[in-house]
Amino acid sequence: MNFVTGNLIYKTAYDYAPNELVAFKYLGKSVSVGIDNINNDWVTGFLIACGIPAAKIITARGFGSSTKDSIEIFFAYEGTLTNGYQDLWVENQHHAYASYARQDGIIIPQYYEIKAGLDAIALKLAKDYKVISFLVKPFSLPALPIEVLAKSPVNGFLADMRNIPGSWTHVLTFKKANWQTIWYQDKNGKQKVEFRPKTGWVI
Repeated sequence: MNFVTGNLIYKTAYDYAPNELVAFKYLGKSVSVGIDNINNDWVTGFLIACGIPAAKIITARGFGSSTKDSIEIFFAYEGTLTNGYQDLWVENQHHAYASYARQDGIIIPQYYEIKAGLDAIALKLAKDYKVISFLVKPFSLPALPIEVLAKSPVNGFLADMRNIPGSWTHVLTFKKANWQTIWYQDKNGKQKVEFRPKTGWVI
């Protein structure tokens, strides 16, 4: 079974009017909402409006505030995406901004308002599904790469372990599995990144 996560953080100097309308676009659908009405229930309804069956939704998180001029969205559901990737747009009177959804990827950027419990969701996704890309910024989760590697995923895209102490110990395993980009902390705690050469990893 495949899964999809979608993420969006929109915080700019743009000053929203109280409950100003914003539009979200995903999978060919567009749904408008007052910014102050963006919450978990609204994101669930948005996914359903975009054609995601309610029974397939794993989690739906949302926050919107005209006072803080901030929007945060995260969701996960069972399903697939054409080419494994899909834009997730937000539009207001100021301009349009796109984040994205990724199939078989646990992508959790630096949330502030909706981050509570997302660490447990990340670990559950890794335990329940095969993961080919992961980045979890708000937390250090030493068990995450272990859970990912337990399913022997090959030809992955992103293994971002830069905030996990000791993650250098997993680098060789990800290279053997032919992952493209590997972030990690070395033995001294310094963040490093390696990219797969066109000729392949030298093991």
